[in-house]
Amino acid sequence: MRKALCLSVIVLFAAAMVSDAAIPRKVDYQGRLLDKNTKPVDGLKTMMFSLYDAAAGGHLLYSETQSVTVTKGIFNVTIGSVTPIPDIGVDDVWL
Repeated sequence: MRKALCLSVIVLFAAAMVSDAAIPRKVDYQGRLLDKNTKPVDGLKTMMFSLYDAAAGGHLLYSETQSVTVTKGIFNVTIGSVTPIPDIGVDDVWL
């Protein structure tokens, strides 16, 4: 009986730890980068990604800068991989 109670307590603590585990707040994003002549860009570029609470004229909620490899104009990033995205407390967010 005592072993069963001990095992039950361990299982409950393990379940509590899993349920309180932080949800990773990251966004995978793919984009296309062209120069002023609409030619695809290549190379390592510094890019800033920012989140706002409105499409225009909104407040800045989050920002991070990454060094991004661009190949034939295409790049892939995980926003939140450098600076974790906090719980910003709004439903609608614009990049």
